[in-house]
Amino acid sequence: MERVYINIIHQLRICSIALALALAAAAARGQFALAELSGAVTASGGEALTGVAVTARDVNTGNRRAATTSDTGTYAIAGLRPGTYVVTFEHAGFTTVENRGVEMRVGQTTRLMAALQPAAISETITVRARAHLIDVASSDVGDTLTVEDLRDLPTQNRNFVLFAALVPGVIPNPQTGSESSDALYINGQHQANNSFRVDGGRNDDPLAGSFGGAQVRTAIEAI
Repeated sequence: MERVYINIIHQLRICSIALALALAAAAARGQFALAELSGAVTASGGEALTGVAVTARDVNTGNRRAATTSDTGTYAIAGLRPGTYVVTFEHAGFTTVENRGVEMRVGQTTRLMAALQPAAISETITVRARAHLIDVASSDVGDTLTVEDLRDLPTQNRNFVLFAALVPGVIPNPQTGSESSDALYINGQHQANNSFRVDGGRNDDPLAGSFGGAQVRTAIEAI
C-alpha cells in the first residue's frame, strides 16, 4: 500500500513524489527525506547487552540495514527510507526478538527497545503490535497520510499538495488562476521557504522556484 509522508520542516512524500516543506536554514540537511531507528537492548535482569545484532528490513523493498549494540546496549540505524519495517534483535545464547509492523516516518526517529531472554535452544519471539512512534531526537512536526485519506477525503483544485493542510501548522492558499500554483504556509513562513523534491532531487519550478509549485505535477488519480 502506497503512503503519503508529510514532514512540516522537511518534506511531503507521495509515492515517488516528495514535497519538502523546509525552512531555508534547514534545506541543506541531507537527511530530510529519511528516518532513523534507535533504542537499547537489555537482558532479562535489566543489564545492558552488548554485541546484539539489530537488523531493520523494509517490508516493501526487502532492503536491510544493520547495527550492533554498543557497550551500553544502545544502537542507532540512520538513513532509513520511510515505510514499514521488521526489526530483529539477535544474540548468541538469547532468544531472538522480531518486531513486525514498525513504521518509520520521514524526518523522525523511532525509539524501539528490546529485552532478550536466555535460551538453551534456538527460539524466536515475534512481536506483531505496531511500535508507538516517539521521536526524541527532532522537533520537526510531521504526520502520515494513507492512500485511504487521498481516496476518501475531498480535494480542492485536484492537487495533492493541499492535503498537507491536514497537518497542524499548515495553512493552504489555493489559487484559481491557471498560471498560479497552490501555496502552503508552514508555521507562519512564506511559501518562498518551501521546496518541492522528487526522491531527494530538487523539483522546484526552474523559473519561479517554489512560487511556481513542483515541476513534476502528478495527477490525483496517480497518487
